[in-house]
Amino acid sequence: MIEKFDANQRASHAGRKIPAGGVVRLAVVALIAMASSACSDRQVYDSLQAQQRSRCVNEPAVRYDECMRQAGPDYAEYEQKRNEARDDNGR
Repeated sequence: MIEKFDANQRASHAGRKIPAGGVVRLAVVALIAMASSACSDRQVYDSLQAQQRSRCVNEPAVRYDECMRQAGPDYAEYEQKRNEARDDNGR
């Protein structure tokens, strides 16, 4: 589970930026690794969500909370909403 950083932790990470190309390469490598190891939907979702949340650390403190909210719900909540949408479309 990803823990929420306090203001001091965010401030200590504020100067660290990951180059945009590095993030893209990391995402591609992660997706290839997951695809080749036949990961479950949950593992893929959790990995992508963790990556988004790790990017929030680079945001200014005033944007951190909004960034974390945009990272989305945990997998159980996501799956429930997905199943509800599927059921609604099937009717």
